[in-house]
Amino acid sequence: MDTEDSSSESALAWRLRVYPIGLLAALGAALVALAIAANGSDAPAQEVGGDFAAFYGAAVIAADGDWDNLYSFDRQVAAQADLQEREGSARYFAYPPQVALAHAPLAALNYGLAYLAYTALMFALLVAAIRLAEPMMPWLRGRTWLAAILALSFWPMLRAVTGGSNTALSLFVIVAAWRLILAERPVLAGATLSLLLAKPQLAVPLVGLMLVIGLYRVVAGAMAGALGFYLVGVPLAGWQWPLDWWEVATDFNRIDSEVNGFSSVSWLGFLENALGIGDPVAVTLGWGLAALTVLGLV
Repeated sequence: MDTEDSSSESALAWRLRVYPIGLLAALGAALVALAIAANGSDAPAQEVGGDFAAFYGAAVIAADGDWDNLYSFDRQVAAQADLQEREGSARYFAYPPQVALAHAPLAALNYGLAYLAYTALMFALLVAAIRLAEPMMPWLRGRTWLAAILALSFWPMLRAVTGGSNTALSLFVIVAAWRLILAERPVLAGATLSLLLAKPQLAVPLVGLMLVIGLYRVVAGAMAGALGFYLVGVPLAGWQWPLDWWEVATDFNRIDSEVNGFSSVSWLGFLENALGIGDPVAVTLGWGLAALTVLGLV
């Protein structure tokens, strides 16, 4: 009986190790097939990539050095002219200029190859985040591929990794900072968190949390990283680039709330979708509930 139990446990362990790899390989093969098909399409961005078209278009603009027109809708339309089905349309890029600079190398590749490279990077960052989390979550040890396929079975993560979003990068940065804090390297942890300034809505609450719980050296590292982040943007878009970017991001957020509000999971997004964009009750109640949620989590 003991031998049978041992054999069953070994078979289960083998399946948990091998099956996830098989599923990941199948997913990878499907994405390669989609990318190949997209390259042969008149509108590759309609075939595969989702949000990736915005990053690819920004990569083209950055590679051309046309920083003055990075946020020009017409320029983004021109950069994505061979990607979209509808003439005059584009996936709008509203990130800070540093993000466009980071994507510039992708402009050397055709859309399908660039998508595959980007997706492979996001998957690698997801796996790296899982590996980094092992000391804090011991059950992950020896189960990297199982954890990866479980993460991808969560629809938002699957959609993010395969749909051209950078959620895996955000996850990696957060887990890396967590690991560095536990390793008693707070300044480096803060500098790592500053990378989230590409998405300030993530960076500001997390650095604020570090301040509230008294991790002041983490906050100092984040402030130093924020200064570096700002200075990288200066030669690209001028000393005033945060103000220019904020104006663009605010306008984009208003339009996006009207178009994609139904999929929002925030208090503010939900209430504005129910009561109307900019509705005073929705805004007041949404921000109030968000503040209570943050305080409750702290």
